Amino acid sequence: MNERSRRPGPRPLRAPLWHTALLAGLFIAVAVTGALVRGPAQALLAPELHKIRAVYLPLLAVEWGLFAYVAAFDRALLRELFAPVRLRRLALDLLVGALAWVALSALDRLVPRSPAASALLPQGHREQLVWIAVSLSAGLCEEIVFRGYLLRQLESITGRAGGAIALQAALFGIAHGYQGLAASAQIALIGAALGLLAHACRSLRPAIACHVIADLATGLLPR
Repeated sequence: MNERSRRPGPRPLRAPLWHTALLAGLFIAVAVTGALVRGPAQALLAPELHKIRAVYLPLLAVEWGLFAYVAAFDRALLRELFAPVRLRRLALDLLVGALAWVALSALDRLVPRSPAASALLPQGHREQLVWIAVSLSAGLCEEIVFRGYLLRQLESITGRAGGAIALQAALFGIAHGYQGLAASAQIALIGAALGLLAHACRSLRPAIACHVIADLATGLLPR
């Protein structure tokens, strides 16, 4: 057996290429639409309208819609994520995620929050309760989509972990394009950090924990 025959072959794709292309196209379309209607969208977030009905419930629908889209083709990812795990390993993953959030929060404090991002934050106890559901959904669904499905699919396509981390981070920033260019760039950097975390840990749980803690802290703790 020669050396070439011993080399591992390319990893199988998580889903057909059209599935990934359609998802990436959706993110780009959302970014373009958000940039075009950013002004009217700010008006929709005015205090006189109920933010829960106008913003949070649609966000929940989008997050779980993305989850369903990915889960329909990459069920192995879900089996891996929800497989039984020892309590010690789970506690370690949560600790790593919390430490990662501490590191990322320093970056967040260095960058002014965009008006669009500030408008999304909850005001009052009722909105804060729903924000908890939004944070849990975003942490779970977005990590499954970006650091789970896209990171592994792009690594299979490109053959390079670094390129896959960069590409999924770029799509993560593009998907939040409605918050403005500066915020999207910052979110892309966060996506790269979460991608490195997921790749280094060989698990999504630390990234999910970090994401959930970050969203909860952003909405519930004073800056």
